[in-house]
Amino acid sequence: MKRNFYSLFARCSFALAFIPMLSTNSFRALAVEKDGDVTWLPKLPETIKVLDIGRYQGVWYEIASTKPSFQKDCVCVTATYTPLGDGSVGVDNSCRIKSPTGELKIARGTAIIPDLNEPGKLKVTFSEQNAVARFFGGLFRTNYWIVDLGADYNYAVISSPFKKPIWILSRTPQLPEEEYKRILANLDSKGFAVEDIVPTLQEGCGESI
Repeated sequence: MKRNFYSLFARCSFALAFIPMLSTNSFRALAVEKDGDVTWLPKLPETIKVLDIGRYQGVWYEIASTKPSFQKDCVCVTATYTPLGDGSVGVDNSCRIKSPTGELKIARGTAIIPDLNEPGKLKVTFSEQNAVARFFGGLFRTNYWIVDLGADYNYAVISSPFKKPIWILSRTPQLPEEEYKRILANLDSKGFAVEDIVPTLQEGCGESI
């Protein structure tokens, strides 16, 4: 009985060990060779090359997103980032359910930059995941890739190696229409599924939730 349990645990652990690799750099191990040329599949999205955490900190408003399942019925979505003394960043995500007066939901976590040479590729662990993440050495950290950022840090676009989900964030509850269209056009040119992006209600939410 014990032998079977440990054998099963070993097999599961071995399989789980591949998950973080598949979510990031080892995508580069998937290649097709044709006529002597090697094409990497799929092409990972480019991330920003410079990130000033001091300018990035503070409150951001979700303007639009691909509405992942864990944000079902969310409106008035905000994200607040706070630099911590150990070099990590505190993350507070909040939203109201269905309406600006609906139930308040908050998710708290911590973000890190594993490789300072790639500052746009962060990893986030939320509070309910912390014990599991520590046990598996960060296996369950979520990719937080900044794929676009305004020159004056007025907007940011967040995604993952899979180019989904997608979040468009702004320093204000509303983003000028022309700028929003330009952001979508830029994402479309880079192969992101812009047709799946839908606006997030911010009207009637107040300055902060």
